[in-house]
Amino acid sequence: MPEEQAVVTRSEQHYIEDGNLFVRVQNTIYLIHRSTFTKRSPVFQDMFAFPQGDAVGVEGTVEENPLCLAGLDASDWDALLDFLYRPKPHWSLNELISLLKCGHRYQMQDVYDYARLGLTASGKSNLSPILKLYYGIICNNLEWISSSFRTVVGLPLNFISDNEAATIGLFLFRQVALARDEVMAFRSRLVTHTPAVIHHKRCKSRDVCDMSWRYIWHCGFLRIYHDLNEFMTSTKAEHELLGDTSCLHMYPSCAEATKKAVVDSGLFRNEDEIIQRYVSQWVRPQILAPNGAGQDESTQPYY
Repeated sequence: MPEEQAVVTRSEQHYIEDGNLFVRVQNTIYLIHRSTFTKRSPVFQDMFAFPQGDAVGVEGTVEENPLCLAGLDASDWDALLDFLYRPKPHWSLNELISLLKCGHRYQMQDVYDYARLGLTASGKSNLSPILKLYYGIICNNLEWISSSFRTVVGLPLNFISDNEAATIGLFLFRQVALARDEVMAFRSRLVTHTPAVIHHKRCKSRDVCDMSWRYIWHCGFLRIYHDLNEFMTSTKAEHELLGDTSCLHMYPSCAEATKKAVVDSGLFRNEDEIIQRYVSQWVRPQILAPNGAGQDESTQPYY
């Protein structure tokens, strides 16, 4: 049986009678003003470089042959047109995400900046760390990628909802899981590798200092370090070790020298290197070019 052709309809909100550019996104036809886009976007300037004079039949000049925007959801395009033609004071989370994607895709800086500001405002807490990571990757926002990847790695995987997992895709979900497993394996190794005590020359009870430090390391500091309810970064770990870990029964100078030696060794910063390796090796090379071009589908696992 022949395949049924999709029913194409005109947009109810954005079919402007005096428009001069027909655009199709999915199964919807839009009639808009070409100049509205060429003034704001270098991508559209290239896309709309029609020949002058008789342009009958050129893509976008007649409804029967519209300019087709592939790889774009109609809801994203509707949000962009609302921003350009019908601005409003309040936008939903999904609308802001649509504006962020369109602003990046078409290099419309004012649209992108507006969406980013809206998504990072204090009232937009619904943008979870995993979605912030995902959209940071799509929009080439390295600040979002680095900060949110660290946050996501520190969360139990059941904190990622089914909808979020479906949005980010298997590839990114797997990278988060692998990074988290590697970080937790690193933390677990600390249990069996107690740093040596740096004894002061005036210490008279080295055995007591050693035994006290082992107890402090395993039952005090590491217990806090492994608490998943408050994932401790390397910076906070160093602060907790230096400032807040009580070292009873240790000679004070031994305690301070030992804690300082652990921090100076960069032991906890090894964890940062694990996370950075994932960010640079797996995430950043997959970032889309500003206009979504330059990479084939095999290198774009997040869509």
